[in-house]
Amino acid sequence: MSHAALLLGLAFTAIAMASLAAYSANGLPAIGGSSLLCLIVWLCSSAVLIARDRRGIWSPSVIFFNVFAVFHFGLGLVYWSGGDLRDIVWITDPAVPKAFMIVAWGGIALFFGMLLPDLTTSIVTHLRQRQGVGPPVVTTAALPSGEQTSLSDLTVLPRVGLLMTVASIVAWFALVLPLVGGRIWGLSYGEFLLATDDAGLSWVYFFLSLGVAMSVLSGARLATRWSIGVFALWALVALPIGLRGEVMFPTAAALMITSHRLKRVGILAALMVGILVLSLSAMFREVRREGWGGVDWSWQTVNPAAAVQELGQSLRPTFETIRWIEGGDQFLNGGSYWAPVERGFLRLFPVQARAEGEEDRRLMNVLVMERVGPIGFSPVAESYYNWGVPGVVLVMTFMGWIIAYLAVDPPSFMRQALMASIYVPLLNHIRNSFAPVLAQTLVGVVVIVALLLLEQWIRSRRDSALAGGSADEQQLASAIRKSDQNRPT
Repeated sequence: MSHAALLLGLAFTAIAMASLAAYSANGLPAIGGSSLLCLIVWLCSSAVLIARDRRGIWSPSVIFFNVFAVFHFGLGLVYWSGGDLRDIVWITDPAVPKAFMIVAWGGIALFFGMLLPDLTTSIVTHLRQRQGVGPPVVTTAALPSGEQTSLSDLTVLPRVGLLMTVASIVAWFALVLPLVGGRIWGLSYGEFLLATDDAGLSWVYFFLSLGVAMSVLSGARLATRWSIGVFALWALVALPIGLRGEVMFPTAAALMITSHRLKRVGILAALMVGILVLSLSAMFREVRREGWGGVDWSWQTVNPAAAVQELGQSLRPTFETIRWIEGGDQFLNGGSYWAPVERGFLRLFPVQARAEGEEDRRLMNVLVMERVGPIGFSPVAESYYNWGVPGVVLVMTFMGWIIAYLAVDPPSFMRQALMASIYVPLLNHIRNSFAPVLAQTLVGVVVIVALLLLEQWIRSRRDSALAGGSADEQQLASAIRKSDQNRPT
């Protein structure tokens, strides 16, 4: 990051946090003012994140921040664009402005966390230069495209990713079709959720996302293309049902991992593509409600604001947790974050009885289902229910730091592999509870490390076999190794 962009980002963070603190101390603004603050955080943070990175809109920080913003600030955009919010019965509740303010805290904390790696690098560089110790540290996010380091082309990970993608989609159909009576087209989202409530699809979606993320790693282009094609075909089935996050999150993860290889796209072109995608999402929403034959085809059918309105209802979990606290609930003080750790330990070492998952109300997915229904959840809502606004700032700052720390440019292959295992659970957490995040992260890391070790073993066996051959065979082995190092990624 350039010093100018970093200083601008830090100045905006300070101003935004001071403004939010002042509003909170002197009385909350109405829904218009609080939602406008969210939009300002969205616009300014995105602008700085785009300016800081040569990858532009493909920067992992930009992608993650905007996915978070669409789900949490989306209703503010609909409100200020004159959209119709009358279908959202809870939007007029007095707690809604406070919910907007809290997600604004979450957004600015996420942005600040994304600045921390470069801030740390700048401080270390300054101290080293003052002490005259060694060369200055170069911020990798600012490296021009011509200075990328070469990446090792490892073929096992993308090929296993393809197999995992195909197997997950086959498992999805095998689990879903019997439960919905074989009827996929014209199935509403509510009907789908009710029919598949006990099907255990969360792990299917996780392995599907992990498979797509692994398949785009450099080394096996054919596997990458097949995986993207198969996933796209499944998306044509999933989107009309209403599985937006299940399609959006694997796509976002794949873009974040391959950001250093993507051609830079102008902001205007990106906006046009975004509007087109939202228009298609709005159309799928109407098809899901009315069926193809019952849709009243008009401008409103493809109005992108309608899609943003639906996605933006991830504000509701924050609104609900505010009501729970104001209704007498006590802050959990980390209970929902500790519960998965405790439950996992007791599963491995049953030293005492463990409550059934459906009865453990420290798990936010259990509590929200019991009190409200299947509305998903949110990292802002969960951190607020644990520690209030300070918890929101702490958790979202840490999340932003993780995203930016892994997103150096250019990344090593190992860092890309870690992106696949960490970005996927964090993206899913944007509209779900924390309960599966640790388990999914551990499973992802174990899978990635095991496959990397397998790749290393295969290569060492191959090199040993060739090294023990004739002079011509050894020359061939050297040529293969040189080709692996110089192959374009």
